[in-house]
Amino acid sequence: MAINQAQIDEVINKANIADIIGKYLDIQKKGRNYLAVCPFHDDKDPSLHIAPSKKIFKCFVCGVGGNVITFVQEFNNTTFFKALNIVASTVKVKIDGLKNLDDRPRFNNAEARVLVINNEAAKFFNAMLITKSAKLAREYLMQRGIKKSEISKFHIGFVPKDMDLKQYLLKKGFELRDLENSKLFSSKGTKEWNFFENRIVFPIWDNENNIIGFSGRAFQTGDEPKYKNSIENIVFKKSQLAYNFANAINHIRVANEIVILEGFMDVISLERIGIKNSVAIMGTNLSDYHVKLFSKVTKNFKLFLDGDKAGVSAALKTAVFLMDRNINVSIIENKTNQDPDELVVQGNKNLVEEMIFNARHPLDFAMEYYLQFLNKNNSTSLAEYVKKIVEIIEHERDAIIKTTSINRLAKISGVEIDEINKLIKTVAKVEVVHPEATYRPEEFDYNNLWVDQTFENKDVVDDFIIHTNINQNYESDFLNPEAQNYETVKLNVSHSTQQKNLFSERRKRAESLLLVNLVGNSANLEVIKNNLELFTNFSYMKVIQHIISMYEKNEYQGNSLETIQTSLAKVKGLSESPLYETKNRLDFTKDDKHYSIGGINDMLDTIKLYKLWARHDDTLRKMIKTTDYQAKIILHELCDKIMQEIRTIMTKKEERNK
Repeated sequence: MAINQAQIDEVINKANIADIIGKYLDIQKKGRNYLAVCPFHDDKDPSLHIAPSKKIFKCFVCGVGGNVITFVQEFNNTTFFKALNIVASTVKVKIDGLKNLDDRPRFNNAEARVLVINNEAAKFFNAMLITKSAKLAREYLMQRGIKKSEISKFHIGFVPKDMDLKQYLLKKGFELRDLENSKLFSSKGTKEWNFFENRIVFPIWDNENNIIGFSGRAFQTGDEPKYKNSIENIVFKKSQLAYNFANAINHIRVANEIVILEGFMDVISLERIGIKNSVAIMGTNLSDYHVKLFSKVTKNFKLFLDGDKAGVSAALKTAVFLMDRNINVSIIENKTNQDPDELVVQGNKNLVEEMIFNARHPLDFAMEYYLQFLNKNNSTSLAEYVKKIVEIIEHERDAIIKTTSINRLAKISGVEIDEINKLIKTVAKVEVVHPEATYRPEEFDYNNLWVDQTFENKDVVDDFIIHTNINQNYESDFLNPEAQNYETVKLNVSHSTQQKNLFSERRKRAESLLLVNLVGNSANLEVIKNNLELFTNFSYMKVIQHIISMYEKNEYQGNSLETIQTSLAKVKGLSESPLYETKNRLDFTKDDKHYSIGGINDMLDTIKLYKLWARHDDTLRKMIKTTDYQAKIILHELCDKIMQEIRTIMTKKEERNK
């Protein structure tokens, strides 16, 4: 059964947008509307406006806006149809067509029942923390600096000895086989006990906020091991642990980086000092599961693992794994021999912040770290040093960093550059594929598929104009490699990231409007066709390519979405979801359905500006990470070149607006 626009409209109309956004954000009533701090850019002041009567939200700083489905999609970084499903479930509207979606339920019935058991157990454990038997556990948490608010937020609990959890859960109506599947109990012969007996427990959530398991912390002398995680079961997979990701996802998006820690105590402590973009992998190796999950939000990973020899070795191994997957990875240097939690508890907030900000490129980190073991007078030691660095160089894909690292290694070791180059092997790039939804709904209300209010000017898209004060927060002195003041560096990266995030939203709108224009008519077909490589959304690009092909084969004359739908349905791998996303991303009017070439070029320039700011942000971060002076100069020049391109496009857009 297909989904039609009327079903989507029913969900939107039935949903109270303020109530649903209020589940994600703290909202304040202001007259008939509501305000909130926007979660889509770095800000402390409320700029997100919610209008229940109009069923829309809008941020007047970063430009993100739309209806309730758009908000859920953007906030959860998910697909349009998953967001539709979340909202439809909330307002109890059944959409039969969703069952045809390729995104099948993640959990089967048995797994879903274990999740319910875990949730009930977590509430019970949390309640046990206020009992007399938990006195020593509470004292331990106080010593570790854990506050009541953190106990509440992270649902920290306690499992007393001889507590009959099984009987409690059976009385709640759970079946014995499901309790056995939960692995919350241990047994030996006829004796049975709670798996986390006499431990402080920390629930572990997955990326969709399901409690998949627990970690138990020993707090009394003699209790071993110190940490004890749930036994692998039908929902708990050690290779997929990402503690705090669901809480951190929005902060990761805004900061455009993720801090990867070892343990959950590190996450809680960093949260306490305002660093909220962290996750813990809890002793597991980073896997392709993590890469797929995290890279949907950011491709800037910072590793903050143990600083001992084994920890450094693991960090470098993980860094190489990420470099092969085209992730911008850096290593946080920790020479204190203390973990992040200990540093925070001891009051070293500023030190932790600077350590994270000054994370280093794996090559720079490795060259310095292994230097302490190098004996230049010992051939074996020298060969071993060169080999270790070359093994990392092989995985570096940035030509500037690769070349300057080879030159630096040659200078340190005394080995000729040509000899080093002979040692370097070519390593294949590993692609981490993000599957896209391929569900094809059939009906669509084409009459409403037109222009956003901010695009009413046919010649220029005013919402995309960049003002001349683009550098008012940009300290050019930072681009001098000698000017590495912490606050200046922080200011420039923050500004670059803000611009990238701002244009990310504008880029989405531009791509949507280009699709709308082409569905309506072929007047701007050639200019859109010649700029297809600009599109950042693969699904949109493929649908536009298909529409262009239909025009060129005289299979389509415009203004007939039904014709496009029929054609798309015959092509495997093409989805109509871009049309639905476009419809629900923008505020539409039924005015003029055409844009002049000036308006089209303005949209294309907006996509270019997004790409340039993304590249500028990436280059600036690389410049921070490297300690190689020559690399800093080259990256400095590249930053300047990108800024010149930005100014050129900006000037063009301003002239177009005159």
